[in-house]
Amino acid sequence: MTDTMNMQRFLKRIHIAGTLWFIICAAALLVIALRQAGVQWWVIFSLSGYGVVLGVFLLAVYLFALFRGVVRAQFAQEHPLSTTPAYLLLYDASPFLGAAAGLLCITGIYEPAAIVRIIAEGTLVMTFVIWVVVDSGVGLIESVLPQSVRHRNQRLAKIKAEKTRIQQENAALLTSLQKREQDLKRTWDEQFRDAADELAALFCGTADQLHQIQAKTTDLGAKAWQMGQMACMQFVHKMICDRLGRNEQDRCVDYAAMWWDGIGTWRRPKSSTLLAYTKSLSKMPTKE
Repeated sequence: MTDTMNMQRFLKRIHIAGTLWFIICAAALLVIALRQAGVQWWVIFSLSGYGVVLGVFLLAVYLFALFRGVVRAQFAQEHPLSTTPAYLLLYDASPFLGAAAGLLCITGIYEPAAIVRIIAEGTLVMTFVIWVVVDSGVGLIESVLPQSVRHRNQRLAKIKAEKTRIQQENAALLTSLQKREQDLKRTWDEQFRDAADELAALFCGTADQLHQIQAKTTDLGAKAWQMGQMACMQFVHKMICDRLGRNEQDRCVDYAAMWWDGIGTWRRPKSSTLLAYTKSLSKMPTKE
């Protein structure tokens, strides 16, 4: 266990150092090329133009290397070749191997810019070959290995089973909530059926019964709020409105919408509805 942790720390350090060396070499090559093209130093390292291109390129390279390492670490069983210590060492040390290859090619060259260019080119070529060509080939081979295929199928099966379990739990929860809502509505209907019938009859009555109507309406609203808050009040109000709609008289008034204002979170309708309500009151018949 300790040896494994030490190896992981060592490979991590090699990976960080190799990535930094690769970035330095890529930046050096870009700077040399731009200088040979006659671009001034202040343009190369400005916050716009070539500086932005350089920063985006180096960031993309680092994110690519980081992503590949994360994928391998998460699904190590599906990558039996590319997760071995020998391959990881080759992968992480590839920038240094490229630099070493470049050093072997500078025999007889004494110009500093040319030496830097050759070493940087060796680093980039070797890194590209290992990170892109070799690593892609190894990944292709791993994708068809029986061991990798078996572990990948097992992982996908677990994901599918987990997804199915979550869907079943959500469906069961939804069914439970719907049943609970139906039970509540059934209870509310049994509890307030007679009161709704009585208020619907009073709402279509004469104007001299307003005090009695108001008292019964506010009592019913308070009781509905205590039993089920706004949901219960809306349900009872719908019961009353349904009965008013079935009443043959055309002078029925929905007093509940007005007199329940202030009970819990119930609020009276807007001004247009209030105006219609006032006009309806003025047309109410009175007893002789």
